[in-house]
Amino acid sequence: MTSGRLGREWTEYYRAVQGRPPRALFLEMLDQFKAAGLDLAGAQAVDLGCGDGIETALLLQAGWRVLAVDQQPEAIALVRERVPPEHAAHLQTLVTPFQDVEFPPSFLVFAGYSLPFCPPERFPVLWERVARAILPGGYFVGHLFGDRDGWAGAPDVTFFSRAGAEALFSQFELKTFREVDDVRPSALEGPKRWHVYEIIARKSGVMAEP
Repeated sequence: MTSGRLGREWTEYYRAVQGRPPRALFLEMLDQFKAAGLDLAGAQAVDLGCGDGIETALLLQAGWRVLAVDQQPEAIALVRERVPPEHAAHLQTLVTPFQDVEFPPSFLVFAGYSLPFCPPERFPVLWERVARAILPGGYFVGHLFGDRDGWAGAPDVTFFSRAGAEALFSQFELKTFREVDDVRPSALEGPKRWHVYEIIARKSGVMAEP
């Protein structure tokens, strides 16, 4: 599947992933926070490419304030349906391509399979904004596509060599950097080669109180 086709079929995509569990990397992040004794209730997070909002809802449940960003209005509608009224005051939503966002200062930017769908010519500016927004001691958690991915060559998707991906994190301590290269189904088609970097990275510096 090309990203262009994916962009035209979000309704089908959301139907296909309805009821999915939280991303495994997101749960790994929560485990790392717990092991480190981090109490981040009240901290600001960004869910970049929030999709159906399951990770947004879990962050709100844990006491975070969340900006949920997606370029698809349907995604934001799903997020608002998922979030109970008692958490709605801590939720902000934004319908826009995420490469156009000026991010608030944040302790967490979570980007579950979203950053690769920024066109390559716009990725450097997007990444600069993401890295700048993360406060000292804060975290980036998300996925990047490797250059052996089955979609490699799609003109509006960004891919990295391992060295290129690692180079993005010069300001960070890599807590998890896992390279996955396998064949498994995608949401809207049969088996596909996935070459993905799974990343949990802590920005250098001393974390202030949320």
